[in-house]
Parts: sequence; structure tokens; C-alpha cells
Amino acid sequence: MALKPGNNPQQWLQSQAMRLVNEVATARWALVQQSSSGIPRAFLVVLGFWLLLVFVSFGLFAPPNTLTIAALFVCALAVSGAFQLVVDIDAPFQGTVRISSTPMRHALEEISR
Repeated sequence: MALKPGNNPQQWLQSQAMRLVNEVATARWALVQQSSSGIPRAFLVVLGFWLLLVFVSFGLFAPPNTLTIAALFVCALAVSGAFQLVVDIDAPFQGTVRISSTPMRHALEEISR
């Protein structure tokens, strides 16, 4: 802010730098606001109960043989994996699938200098 541009290219560079600082500050506040969960717990409970009912009904009406049990197990495993991914996407810095906060920390260190 204290820099005084001497010519048009320097003025353009200063405006670009100010724009980038604004974008980083906006991203930082978005990360701070994202600390709370965006998926309601009631939704997860209802979804889990619905999936439980679906697989129980499949198990009740399917013939009891090894192939049926294996297929139900594989399908339940796939659906539970998708359920876990939905929960992990809601909290990108926690869980089994997470993104690194290193680039944002590096950018904040550069800005604070």
C-alpha cells in the first residue's frame, strides 16, 4: 500500500498484487468459515438408515447362497465407501481423503513478510 508506482507498468503490477492479496484473504476467510460441517447430521442418519433398509430387504428376498451373500457384501462395501467419501469431502483437511494446507500456509508466510 505504501508503494508509489512511477509509471504505468508499475501501477498495473501494483493493482495485480492488490487483487492477488484480496483473493488470498478471501480464500483464507472461506477456509475459516468452512470449519463447521455443511452436511446436517440428520441427513446422514436418514441416509444411513435408508441404506440399511435397502440392504436388509435385499437380504430378505434373495436366495441364501454364497454368490448372493458375496454380491450383497461387495455392494454394501461400495456404498459405504461412497458414504465415507461424502463425509470426507465435507471436511477437506481431516479424514482419510484430505488436501494439504501447505500451499495456503506458504502463501500466508509470503504475505506476512
